[in-house]
Amino acid sequence: EGDIKGFFDNIDHSILIDLLRKRIKDEKFLRLIRKFLKAGYVEDWKYRNSYSGVPQGGIISPILSNIYLNELDKFIEDFQHKFNKGKNKAQNLDYTKLHQKSMRLKKKLKDKVAKGTLKEGERDEIIGFIKEANSRKMKLPSKDPMDQNYRRLKYVRYADDWLIGIIGSKEDAVRIKKELTEFIRSKLKLELSQEKTLITNSRKFARFLGYDITISRNQQPKPTLRPAGEQKKVLSRSNSGPVSIYMPKEAWVSKLIEYRAIKMEGPNWKPMHRRVLVNNDDLEILTRYNAEIRGMYNYYRLALNVSGLNKFKYFMEYSLYKTFANKYKTSIRKIKNKYCINGVFAVRYKT
Repeated sequence: EGDIKGFFDNIDHSILIDLLRKRIKDEKFLRLIRKFLKAGYVEDWKYRNSYSGVPQGGIISPILSNIYLNELDKFIEDFQHKFNKGKNKAQNLDYTKLHQKSMRLKKKLKDKVAKGTLKEGERDEIIGFIKEANSRKMKLPSKDPMDQNYRRLKYVRYADDWLIGIIGSKEDAVRIKKELTEFIRSKLKLELSQEKTLITNSRKFARFLGYDITISRNQQPKPTLRPAGEQKKVLSRSNSGPVSIYMPKEAWVSKLIEYRAIKMEGPNWKPMHRRVLVNNDDLEILTRYNAEIRGMYNYYRLALNVSGLNKFKYFMEYSLYKTFANKYKTSIRKIKNKYCINGVFAVRYKT
């Protein structure tokens, strides 16, 4: 998980202008951008010079920061070509031995049935051995997870947040972090935060853009159709290996705290009215709550545990009732009786 210390505040203006100059030949236009960067800012009614960085919220800041970090993208792309190694992972020898044992036993059983030499109780005995071999086989990866001749690197970035996924050893991850630290320091004149740039085993969660990301290791086999459209189903571990993304619980809890929609009563959270909305129009209050609930769902809808937002919706719903009850100095029951239409809370308004 990559983290650059104070990225937007520490972008070097000279490096940025030099990067722009590679593609833009209009010096007058470049001087205009430099003036934008050097314009300064007002804080506590005092003017302050800006010697580095791009103003967060500035209209061209996002594209300038992306142009700056495009150098990091290109560095990692070149590094990726050197790092990636091998075509396929080597077979796991323990898995292969058990698979071959299972196949030999199946062939033995088939031959005995065909020749009519199967003794009493021998069929159940051989089937038991096959099941035992298959059970042990399903607990092992089919490929060697620590194959030294196979490595892969994947990279994704959004603004100044980035994540690198590695199939390789921890030593590989440490080396990549070291080389990134040096590149960012020497070429971009920025500092990689050593405390926040974390190396995480894929069994655990890595945090990226508010999501918890991990690699599924579910070894439970499930019936799936054979390839080429055959109708016969076979057991496969299709849930093992893919990237899984989750919504952290603190994501929706922190939103409720930010909105002041909950309060602590003993060990439990309780919904509460939002004083800041009490004087608003009924339709404004309802629209605000709906927009906030919809916004959370739209952001976290990719998560496997997005259904956890039902709790967020519950607290928001009862915070809404309490806000209306506080506004009209009445009870939640009376508010629901007044506003509910066919069991759904609604506000009538003229278009």
